Amino acid sequence: MIGNLEERLEKILNDLSLYEEDAQTEQARQQYLRITGQCNDSKIVKVQRFSPKSGAINIVPLFDIHYGLKGCNKEKLQAYIDFILKNDDYYTFLGGDTCETATKDSVGLALQEEELHTGDQRRELTDLLRPLAEKDKILFGIPGNHEMRGHRFNGDNPLIEICYDLGVPYLGFQAYLNIFVNDINYRIMGHHGTGGGRTIGAKINSASRMKNVAVSDLYVSGHSHIRAAWDESIVHIDGDKAKKERIVFVIGGSLVDYFGLYSEEGMLTPGVTGCVLITLFGDRKYISVTL
Repeated sequence: MIGNLEERLEKILNDLSLYEEDAQTEQARQQYLRITGQCNDSKIVKVQRFSPKSGAINIVPLFDIHYGLKGCNKEKLQAYIDFILKNDDYYTFLGGDTCETATKDSVGLALQEEELHTGDQRRELTDLLRPLAEKDKILFGIPGNHEMRGHRFNGDNPLIEICYDLGVPYLGFQAYLNIFVNDINYRIMGHHGTGGGRTIGAKINSASRMKNVAVSDLYVSGHSHIRAAWDESIVHIDGDKAKKERIVFVIGGSLVDYFGLYSEEGMLTPGVTGCVLITLFGDRKYISVTL
């Protein structure tokens, strides 16, 4: 009887110890979940509201100007600037590779293909863009790989200086916008673009990867020196329904010609020298792209 009582007491004590261990384990698990569930990583979204006279907002992004490169088509650049200036409800943004920004370590002929070097490139382009900035027609600026040449080489990113001089928001590597046209909300993601694929399909696949980063209505990139636009659908779960939602991709072209440059030397596919026109309607949610 005494032996049975001792055994029972020992079992009770062991059980209490197990309960204490279980409580400690659960407490540790809850602490881990609190830590791993925390996410303070965020970025400011640029919010802008328009009440356009025409009923729509039109954006002509300036991607891949490569100002200072011998093949930069300055006449076409000036024509786009003049067009945006004289038309109401037309805007632009600076999509990277605004300046050529060659260094002695750049690939190809680099410095030999420039007619101006970085300082003069930045100053001349700033003067050309100033009339647009004075009318608040430049929405923002984001860098490309050519700006990052100078940034990595000596900390000199010409687009940061252009945006500073013009009072234009510099949004860093990725731009996030909520644009309201009347009461219609458009979520927009902008990035200069990445990848070195030669075929059109490879360039489109590279631009499509933006949807793996953010949920947006419009994804705009450049880099590949082609003009392209396409739409897809993505399904959202909304209550008891799964709804299809249209998303639009745009590759914004370039202002670089073809012959006598690295593009001809490397037998790259010639792109159309020019920009695209993106229209955001204010009476219904619809995005139109004109090449």
